[in-house]
Amino acid sequence: MTDPAVPLVMVRVLAARLDVLQAALDEVQAQAVSLRQALDGYPVAVPDDGAVGRHEMLAMRRAAELGYTLAQLQGRSRRQALVAARDDIATLLHDDGATAVAIGRILHRDHSTILSALERWRRRHEAPQHRP
Repeated sequence: MTDPAVPLVMVRVLAARLDVLQAALDEVQAQAVSLRQALDGYPVAVPDDGAVGRHEMLAMRRAAELGYTLAQLQGRSRRQALVAARDDIATLLHDDGATAVAIGRILHRDHSTILSALERWRRRHEAPQHRP
C-alpha cells in the first residue's frame, strides 16, 4: 500500500510551483500594462514594403487597445473575452470595408465564422426590442 503522505507532499510541491508561476504571470501582466501606458499615443510603425495591410494594422491597433496581441486573437482559444475581442475587430474591419474573407485571413478564421462574429456583435450591441 502506498504512503498517504506522498500524495500530500506532491500536492504541496505543485501548489508552491503554482504560486511561483502565478507571481510570474502577475509580474508579466503588470509589465504589459506599463508598456501599454508608456506607448499610448505612439503611432504603430508600418513597414515600407507594404507587408502589412491597412486592415491588418487596424486589427493590431484594436487588439492592443483591448489588451491583446493579434497573435492571441488568431489562436484557437474560445475564451469568451477573446471571442468578444475577435467579434469587435471583425466588426471594425467590416465597417471599414473589408470582406468576410479578408477579415478571416487576418484573424485566421473561415469567412462563415466571421459572418457569425458580425451577427453576434450586432445582437450584443443593438437596442433591445420591446414588445407591446
